[in-house]
Amino acid sequence: MSTDSYPIRQLYLRWYQLGDRRSLLKWGGWFTLINSFIMGLIGARYLLSYPFPEEGIALFYVAVSYIGQFALLAFTPYVLLILPLTILVPSRKLVFLLAIGIASLSLSVLLVDSLLFHENRFHLTPLTLTILGWKTWGFLLLYLFIFIIFEYFLARWVWKHFTSPSRHWIGTYIGVGLFGCLLTSHVMHIWADAYYYVPITKFTHYLPLYYPTTAKSLLARHGLIDLKQNRERQLVSDIARVDARDLNYPLNELSCGAQQSPLNILFIIVDAMRFDVVTEDIAPNINRFAKQSINFANHYSGGNSSRMGMFSIFYGIPSNYWQTFRAIQQPPILMDTVRAHAYQLGIFASAPLYRPTSLDRTAFAHIPNLRTETKVQIDSTYAKDRKITTEWFAWLDQRDLKRPFFGFLFYDTSQVAQYPPDYHKIFKNSPTAGKREKALNRYKTAVHFVDSLVGEVFKDLQNRELLDQTIVIVSSDHGEEFNDNGLNYWRHGTSYSKYQTKVPLLIHWPGQEPASHHRRTSHYDIAPTLLSELFQCTNPESDYSIGHDLFADKQWDWLIVGSYHNHAIIEPTQITVTYPWGYFEVRDEDYHVIQSPTINSEAISDAL
Repeated sequence: MSTDSYPIRQLYLRWYQLGDRRSLLKWGGWFTLINSFIMGLIGARYLLSYPFPEEGIALFYVAVSYIGQFALLAFTPYVLLILPLTILVPSRKLVFLLAIGIASLSLSVLLVDSLLFHENRFHLTPLTLTILGWKTWGFLLLYLFIFIIFEYFLARWVWKHFTSPSRHWIGTYIGVGLFGCLLTSHVMHIWADAYYYVPITKFTHYLPLYYPTTAKSLLARHGLIDLKQNRERQLVSDIARVDARDLNYPLNELSCGAQQSPLNILFIIVDAMRFDVVTEDIAPNINRFAKQSINFANHYSGGNSSRMGMFSIFYGIPSNYWQTFRAIQQPPILMDTVRAHAYQLGIFASAPLYRPTSLDRTAFAHIPNLRTETKVQIDSTYAKDRKITTEWFAWLDQRDLKRPFFGFLFYDTSQVAQYPPDYHKIFKNSPTAGKREKALNRYKTAVHFVDSLVGEVFKDLQNRELLDQTIVIVSSDHGEEFNDNGLNYWRHGTSYSKYQTKVPLLIHWPGQEPASHHRRTSHYDIAPTLLSELFQCTNPESDYSIGHDLFADKQWDWLIVGSYHNHAIIEPTQITVTYPWGYFEVRDEDYHVIQSPTINSEAISDAL
């Protein structure tokens, strides 16, 4: 029996040959294919900013992902809009009109995006659209007008030359090749993401609307990869694989003065200590220390989580740089300067330095014999907090008294809201206590326990007569929220409200009188303060930080705060939160969504 006798086959042939469908389908495919090549030519500007890797496999990935992405950008509107119209309404004029309009608009937006990215390193998103000036919109309209004329003549030329049957097979092979590039790039990225292969994964940011596939969790769940082993193995090779051109830090070599009587430095970081717990009943020792120190009472972290908050303390720059610094294990200028001045390093953290902050590969990278974790017989956070306190005292006993020291104590009990079973519960639940009251009371009791250990550190410094020789900085990596705004946000890393981003900053600086400042300050200011005030570095702060000297009486107008998956731009009266795929929302000081916000274009532009 002939295949043409089948009813479905016959129906298909009659439909396919009806009117201009067959010619329009061929025309549409070639028209879109040629426009994908034009997109690729326009997109070459993205590559001007990209430091090409040396590895052949990474270069191959750049090629196939570049070709595949621009083919996807061109063919997606064709498949979703033009193809259905061709099938349902095979009108040459209507199909031409829609195709020319879509192609012209796509090329115009792509051209503007490439220019914007080349100048500022960010793509067009709903957020960046709010900061474009009238000149940019004017150029966009001009480009649109030019492309409409160009696409009109292109459409006619394609109709004349690319609709004959003899050319059909060429387009098929080219189409298969483009799809192969697209598929290959996503498969390669799945592999590179699972094995932490930076030369491939770092290319993602350079192409517009590029969201390569990842499948680490799926592969690990089926036993196909060992995430921990892959991560550790790749961290070693990342040092050589991340191109130095990715990083220009500091912008200029630092010029610092000689210290006559160098002061010691001690950081005391209490994990998840929010701004409003430094009170007589919750943290009496830290509260007493605050009255004897310089209290920056309107202070914000650079993150709502440990990794981002600690990065902002030591580096003074936004956390979107964290991945690059970690990959090449580049320590901050602050720690380089500390070590250059022969400071002894006493670094004690309750939680492992390698998780989740990766301080062993960022702030404390390349430090010999670095103590990366605290081991105790009974595996509990409060036991580790106690141990780092006693080990700190022992370290002070054996240090070289002729050299200054840099101390770092990172307490963790407050973050996990645990404390010894026999510790007195000052904050007791009411008979009708709900989830929030119970969680908050556990947290406050944990803070009270850590405060007792910090009190021992203060007392020991006083007994050793070290307070007059030591800069003591007490702060936190981030805050902690307990549904304070009634919006069901808990703990940290979940919102950018003040409860997760606003933290204490108390500084005891020998020679400086106690004071309380209410201007807006941030973690980005800590490194510039130490470098300029203690180490007498004369460089402008912009050479290595976005912060300012805390004693320069400056305050921020906007602040970039990072999380593990997105960022926010905090202004004094509103918070702009960004999300994947370019979506954003604006919230007020109480973290409620503003339905008709006023966008501060200048602040957004500066932050981006």
